[in-house]
Order: sequence, then C-alpha cells, then structure tokens
Amino acid sequence: MRIERVHAPVRKQVEDALRNAILDGEFTAGQRLVERELCERLAVSRPLVREALRQLQAEMLVSHEPPGGMRVARIGAEEAEQLYEVRALLEPFAAARFVDNASAPQRRSLANTTTAIEESVRHGQRARAIRHKNLFYELLIAGCGNTVLEQTLRGLQNRTRLLRGVSMSEPGRLAHTAAEIRRIADAIARGDAHRAREASELHLTNARKTALEALARQHSNRSGPADTPNFRMR
Repeated sequence: MRIERVHAPVRKQVEDALRNAILDGEFTAGQRLVERELCERLAVSRPLVREALRQLQAEMLVSHEPPGGMRVARIGAEEAEQLYEVRALLEPFAAARFVDNASAPQRRSLANTTTAIEESVRHGQRARAIRHKNLFYELLIAGCGNTVLEQTLRGLQNRTRLLRGVSMSEPGRLAHTAAEIRRIADAIARGDAHRAREASELHLTNARKTALEALARQHSNRSGPADTPNFRMR
C-alpha cells in the first residue's frame, strides 16, 4: 500500500493514515512503532514518519517509552473507569437528543451503519466491525444537535477508541455489541428518546465491565506488547 500524492500534503496523509490505523484498532495498545517498517509500508521518508509520530504523541495516541521508542498509547484501568463514567453521563443524553434533532440523511446513515456492524460481526470481521462502530458514534454525536456536547464527546471517543480493540477482542463481545447497538438504533428509528437513552446506558454498562475485565486480564497476563505492526493502510 502506498501514500498517494494528492492535494493534501504528504505529511498530513501520513498522520491521517497512522492515526486511523491506531483508532481503528489495527495497532494494539503498547505495540512498538518501528520507523523503518512504517516507512516501508507507507513508501515515505523517515523524517515524514517521525514528524507524524510527534504529532500523534501530542494527541496522546502514541508515547515514547525508552528503550523501545514509540509505542501505541495504553489506557490504564483508572483512566478507563473515568472515561466510562463521563460517557455514561453524556452519551445517553446524546442518543436522546439525536431522536429530536437528527436529519433524515443522518438517520439513514445511522441505520445503515448499524446493519454494517451486524454484517461485520456475522462474518467475523472484527477490524471492520470496530471501524463501523466508530462511525456509528461519529454519526450519533454529529446528529445530537448540541455543539458543546459534540465537541466533548469527540474527545472522549478518541480516547475510548484506544480501548475498543481490547474490549472487542473478548470472547462473545462482538455479538453482544452488535445487539446493543441495534437496540439503540431501533429506539431511534421509532422516535423513542427514552428507550434510546436506556439502550445507550445499558450498552455503556456492559462495555465498561468488559473493558475493565479485559484490562485486568491483560495486565496480569502481559508478557510484553507485540512489536510487529500488521496493519493495512487504506
């Protein structure tokens, strides 16, 4: 795969490609980011990769951990707990507001994305399911009709996406996630703000439990993060 020379600066393309690979779960938390290997996959120079990694470090998506160099950022149990606490306060409200404020195209896009999540799960396509789940939240947040809420939730979602690959790797979680997202989408389709809020609350309760259990298991079993990138650039 190669970076295409289009109107956007190549540096920005490299940043976006690496950012998407991290947020879509194609890199695992703690995975070492080897500049030489990234250069080969992106077909760009080392200075460009280095600049991109510095930008992602500023965004707290990667961290410098000597002696191994740059690694994908890890979310600890304490931060994960705090993220889910705040999400539990805001996202159910956003789901209810989506019912009242979303446009018809936004509603169709949310419904289509829900179906795409289910299809991905049915075919065992975890990475694709994660990408569509990320899109589901982007659409939900964009359609809530509250700019302050949208800006706040976008920041929370970016941090949470670092956890999504961990929690959705848990046995059975993919199917449960698809079912929970379907309940939110169905309530929205019926115009039932109360049920949409309840379905979102239930989803977050289950997601929090799974994520914290996965982090605890990862901490107790970790023998060292994987050092071989295996992502695909799109």
